[in-house]
Amino acid sequence: MTKTEDYYNRFKDESSKVETKFGGFRGLLLKEMDLNYFKTDGTLLNFGSGVSSFNHLCNSEIRVDTDKTVFPDFLELQGVTDRTIDTVIANQVFEHIEFESLKEVISDISNKMKTNGMILATLPNICNWIKYVGDIDHKTPLSFYNLGALFELNNIEVVNVFRYTKRSHEITQANDTEKFLFDFLKRHFEMDPAHFVAVIGKRK
Repeated sequence: MTKTEDYYNRFKDESSKVETKFGGFRGLLLKEMDLNYFKTDGTLLNFGSGVSSFNHLCNSEIRVDTDKTVFPDFLELQGVTDRTIDTVIANQVFEHIEFESLKEVISDISNKMKTNGMILATLPNICNWIKYVGDIDHKTPLSFYNLGALFELNNIEVVNVFRYTKRSHEITQANDTEKFLFDFLKRHFEMDPAHFVAVIGKRK
C-alpha cells in the first residue's frame, strides 16, 4: 500500500467516524452563530481574512490572506510562529482551496495552534447546493465530515457541528406546509434550506 492509499484509507475512516458522531447531515441542529464563544485573551488567527477583522474577540489578531490589497499581516501561514495561536477563525475559506493543498493548510494551521486552542471553520452547506455552485471561486465541495476528518488527522478533535443561516426565522417560523417540505427534502434527499455549516475543533 502506498502512502497516498494509506492516507485516503485513514481519511475515509475518520470521515465516517465524524459523520456518525453527529448523526450525518440529518442530525445537525440549526443554531445561531455566536462568535462570543470564541473570545480569547490571547491571539486569534483570522485565516483567509479578506477585509474582515475579529480584533474585538481577542487581545491580538493575526490576519493571513494571499490578497495583498486587504493588507494582511502575512500572506502565508509560514509567517506565524508555531504553537502561539489560541483561536482560529476560517470563515468561508476552505472551500476555495484545492483538496491536495487543503491537506497541507490544515496541517499548518494545527501546527500554529496551542494545545486546547479552538478553531471555527464555516462552510457553504452542500445540502443547499446553490450556496456552493453560486460562487465560481469554490473549488472543493466539503462536507462537514470531510473537513472534520482533515481536522482529526491533524490532532484537532471535532467537538461540535451545526447548521446556521443569516435569516433563521425563515426556517424556524415557517408555516406547516413549508416545515413538512423542509423535513421531507432533508429526510429523503438530504436537501436543506440552511445556508451554512460550522465545524468547531479543539487542538489535542
